[in-house]
Amino acid sequence: MSEFVRIEQLESPQSPKSNRTEIVKLELNSADSTELETLPGIGDKLSKRIVKYREMLGGFYSLTQLKEVYGLNEQTIQMISEKLTIDATKIKKIDWNFADAKELSRHPYLRNNLSKQILKYRSKNGSIKDLSVLRDSMILNIDEYNRLRPYF
Repeated sequence: MSEFVRIEQLESPQSPKSNRTEIVKLELNSADSTELETLPGIGDKLSKRIVKYREMLGGFYSLTQLKEVYGLNEQTIQMISEKLTIDATKIKKIDWNFADAKELSRHPYLRNNLSKQILKYRSKNGSIKDLSVLRDSMILNIDEYNRLRPYF
């Protein structure tokens, strides 16, 4: 009779799932430097640079922005990109209508001259309701506009 009976062993709920490995992803706009150090190729210095650059930006909206972090090479970015997510809702917006020249020029995408042009436009035309007015008035080129749009 044993040839007609087949007994399968069920996996108990307490037994570890040895065949599955779960990839834990870090959210780039909220991870601290210690969490970033757990990524391959990221040590103490790079993790601090990533956090510092993120603070200057107001947050990352794309993993490609990691290329702008000093010392972070393309190979390392490729290794860590599958382990990262980005929550764009955590981006700190720039208050374009009240920020002074110093505050604007601290942002990596705003050169000092560009900050002054924005302030000049604002003083002549009033509040900036949409970033596209700076693009349409030729203060921002299309690349600058696209890079700054998530911060508006």
